[in-house]
Amino acid sequence: MKKMTTLCLALALTCATEAGATPDKQPKLKGRQTAAWGVAVPGSRTQSASAMRFLNMGLGAPMAAPRAVGNDPVSSVTTPGFGWADGPEGNQWYYTQNYKLNGYFYSGSTITLYDNNNQQVGQFDIDVPDTLQVNSIEMYSALTKKMFDRDDTSIEAMVSIHAVGNAENNYKDRYITRAYHIDGSGIAYECEGSGMLFDASKGWNTYQRLILPIEKVIDGKEYVSIDFIAPPTWGKDEPYVEHTLDIPFENINYMDGAYINCFVIEDKPYYVVAQYDTAYCTMPEDYTQDIIVTPNNHFVLKTYDRNYSLVDSVAVPIEESPKGIYRMAAFGRMSDNDLSKGYFGPEDQFSYVVTWVDYHLQSDENTYNFDLYDSQAQRLKTICENAAENQWFYLNNVKGKSEQMAFLQALEEGQQIQMKQKAIAAHAPGLFQCAVGLVGFGDTAQATARRLASFGCKLYYYTRHRRPPQVEEDFGVTYLPLEELTAQCDIISLHCAVTDETREMVDGAFLARMKPNSILVNCGRGDLVDNQALWKALIDGTIRGAALDTIFPEPTPGDHPLVDLPPEVRDRVVYSSHLGGSSGGAFAKAHLTMWTNARHILNGERPTNVVNGL
Repeated sequence: MKKMTTLCLALALTCATEAGATPDKQPKLKGRQTAAWGVAVPGSRTQSASAMRFLNMGLGAPMAAPRAVGNDPVSSVTTPGFGWADGPEGNQWYYTQNYKLNGYFYSGSTITLYDNNNQQVGQFDIDVPDTLQVNSIEMYSALTKKMFDRDDTSIEAMVSIHAVGNAENNYKDRYITRAYHIDGSGIAYECEGSGMLFDASKGWNTYQRLILPIEKVIDGKEYVSIDFIAPPTWGKDEPYVEHTLDIPFENINYMDGAYINCFVIEDKPYYVVAQYDTAYCTMPEDYTQDIIVTPNNHFVLKTYDRNYSLVDSVAVPIEESPKGIYRMAAFGRMSDNDLSKGYFGPEDQFSYVVTWVDYHLQSDENTYNFDLYDSQAQRLKTICENAAENQWFYLNNVKGKSEQMAFLQALEEGQQIQMKQKAIAAHAPGLFQCAVGLVGFGDTAQATARRLASFGCKLYYYTRHRRPPQVEEDFGVTYLPLEELTAQCDIISLHCAVTDETREMVDGAFLARMKPNSILVNCGRGDLVDNQALWKALIDGTIRGAALDTIFPEPTPGDHPLVDLPPEVRDRVVYSSHLGGSSGGAFAKAHLTMWTNARHILNGERPTNVVNGL
């Protein structure tokens, strides 16, 4: 087995690693490392969720400032970056960021914000004091109104500034949180530490809290105190600390991930605080020896409501790790699915997804195991076992309780008949009652028409060039202009190629013409759909739902508007795996088509599968 120093380096658990790697006999907090990772808000966007179009513009994601170029410091250099922002009323904005470097560190930054129509909506400058050695300036994704002041017209952006320690302050890092008015009028708020903004607002009900972990020493013992900062209210002109939770540092040391997570369940905000029941391990006197994991320990999850009242508490036993493995606990790895109510169990009880992180000493790898527990700490099911580190990210993108998930659960619980009875009571229409509109009428649309004809559907189609009457009769389809087709059909299925004419053809006007209970099916490319327009149509209930085989861009980031949907609309979207062309047979067919078309062209013949009217 590897020795303690190797283990600490390989764990890389932010503040836990910092603590384990110190030369002291007991873990020590260094600077404010815990503040950077200790809070998690599911669905929050990060700078790493980049879109390809930004990369094509030559913009890179924000990163720490370089310490040197060659052997010399950087002098008055600007570097570009970008990121996503959650704009007012749920709109997806983005920003660009120009960093100013002076010497080895940042001297400032300028952030420019754009709305979902690519129009500039704000710009502000971030100035850094000469006394601080700043290596990170990051804007958090959440934009706020009336969080840091009472001006209903003002919009603020939260920024985290990280300054590295030096000999003058005993190498203690410093984190500063600032809120800037995006119109450039200055700083609305400033405090020590780095946290996260939790926004659980819905309609008229505005609920925003800045969650700020701060290190403290109480009676000689190290704690992480979590301040919940509320916006100014009547009688208060500034944000104020509404509540504080104190967690012993030894209880969160060597815990993988965040120790406080925020959730919205049934439109109500909840906080889940995660910690070990007792210290994860004891440190040996001799650092050439391995740490000793505490036996009979528990992973404790405490759930608080918006009034910070404890509404649930679960202590899950930590099973003994196999030889050569350190088993650590985590919560919040599956995002919104980690906390649910009334879905996996009784209506009035919470369910928790606990992640067990197995660190394999011999291979320097982590594997992830996801288990579902009820409010009595009983394991309900194992969701996934031994997922590699690059696999659990995809689990993290699983959103909500889809109809497919509900069916599988009903099947496992022997409730299939009851589920069918509910479907009958809901008066869901059958395919034979539906009018289906096919946009495009190539091979895939024709194959779809053949299959739908068996169900008795009314079939309509639209193309730029209407097909001969014999073709329409053979497939049982009726031609309609696009505007009429979208207004009359219950299901609109896209089967056309992406051209300058069809790119984002499904825009706000297209969706507005569709029937309120209609469904959009995209069997073509993601570029055919205006992502923001479809997101808004789903949110507003303009259409009933959508089924998507592909989404632009690919690879699709986890915070994409059509993936990161609010809980109340997630079950209105169905995603297919988009793997039809990834088989060996599909590649063989593609190659055959390619060489056949090459032969046609050489012989002066018309190639097959022409999509651009040549």
